[in-house]
Amino acid sequence: MQGATLSVLAAGSVARISRAAEVQPAEYLVGQVVDQPPLRMSDFKLREPFGWHVAGLPPAGQDGKVIIQWPADPNETRPARMRLCLMDTRESRKLIEATLAKSGALLGQFDVRCAAQFQLYEIKLSADQAKAARREGVLLRQIEGKNNVWFLTGSAGDSGGPDVPDALHPHLLYDAPTDPMREYFKRMNSLASIQNFGWMEGCVLDGLRDLSQLADHAEMRRGLNAHLDLFFKPDGRLVAETSRMQPMDDRLNTIEATGPIAALAWERPDHAALDLAIKFWRSRNDDEDCVIDGGYTTTEGAYTIGYPMAVIARQRDDKQLAEWALKQVVVRQRRLFDGKMLQRVGRRKKDGSIDHAEPGWCRGTAWQMIGLARTCRALGDMVDTSEARRGLADLARWVAPYQLPGGLWSVFVDKPELTPDTAGSSGIAASIAIGINQGWVDPALREVPRKTLAGAKAHLTPDGYLGGGAQSNKGGRALQVSDYRVLYPMGMGLMAQLYAALQA
Repeated sequence: MQGATLSVLAAGSVARISRAAEVQPAEYLVGQVVDQPPLRMSDFKLREPFGWHVAGLPPAGQDGKVIIQWPADPNETRPARMRLCLMDTRESRKLIEATLAKSGALLGQFDVRCAAQFQLYEIKLSADQAKAARREGVLLRQIEGKNNVWFLTGSAGDSGGPDVPDALHPHLLYDAPTDPMREYFKRMNSLASIQNFGWMEGCVLDGLRDLSQLADHAEMRRGLNAHLDLFFKPDGRLVAETSRMQPMDDRLNTIEATGPIAALAWERPDHAALDLAIKFWRSRNDDEDCVIDGGYTTTEGAYTIGYPMAVIARQRDDKQLAEWALKQVVVRQRRLFDGKMLQRVGRRKKDGSIDHAEPGWCRGTAWQMIGLARTCRALGDMVDTSEARRGLADLARWVAPYQLPGGLWSVFVDKPELTPDTAGSSGIAASIAIGINQGWVDPALREVPRKTLAGAKAHLTPDGYLGGGAQSNKGGRALQVSDYRVLYPMGMGLMAQLYAALQA
């Protein structure tokens, strides 16, 4: 009997070794742009990020194309994904047609709707299409859209900046058995997860820092500092672009732009950008010491203002700043949550009442919950955070029953018939996990964030990008409630926060 057991164990070991040997690292076949229109971002008062090269496709109906080539390989017989990394666009829909450069045969269309900066878009090619693309090259033109569309093409060797990661070049990714979670950590610990400066990059920076605090992922500190170096210079300067690719050096334009300040305050507490943020916040303070934009109170501010403000307060041992940080999350909780529904935005009327909008939006819920959880954790016992901690517990109890069987939440949490959002779901679950770890949230909810992580993992691409993310809300409710979902690296940052909280 013992021999039979050993034989079974040995057979199992061989099977595991065989399966492990089949797993391959994701490899990108980078394409070279050999023809493109004479369009420059600077001609439109825009700026290429980090000195990287971009190509522009003119509006539909205008002359202009981009041709990409790869070295031919007649022995390659696998299907592939063809990808482009796009810059910001405000149009509700743009279509980029991909055809073979010589024969004109259609390969597919990139369906681009309200793209955010550094979003990857892909079309899937059959084995025959992928082989033909390498033999002939691929021609891109815009067939729907009224404005230029921009995408990354490579590094600017004379700029002194970092190289564009292979993942952000135009590339082919061949089908192969990979370990998506291992690839996820690779993409996170590199510039392949870079996002626009503001709330999107803030999600990634916080995720990187959380991972770097785990013994098994301490190397994430390298990726964290590589990201910080792109924006925050040793001489105290901030070098960045707005979400619309307009230069924004040494200034801040919205309350969402200060998200990256939290990671900066933890890692480089003497950087001049911290005082730049404080000055900016003071310029938008209302009569309840709540920092708002244009009269609107949003849940985003709990995360992009309350949390970074709390980190600065902690680093400087500034109790007055700590009190102000606490108000950012508490006032928002009072204005936007009535115990039955969390509103994403509110505007105070002359009679003192508040008009609300976007009830139950998944990411809006995540912003308030992350703001509460991270602000309270950063402040510790500097001030009395009991009301904010109760607020987090209340939101956790409210949102948990809406969790779908697959572990995620619908794009509007109380509308289970709508498609889930992996990004917002990861943020909600990370907040619940932090709250449980700190003793603020009912431990009976412990399985809730674990189910969310499993559900998010199911949306990882073979090279570790998180799919299933609801697009930027600049497309309005119609785009949110649709089935349209994207690869969105900011969601990878929220997933990192969830993973780290579950490992803590």
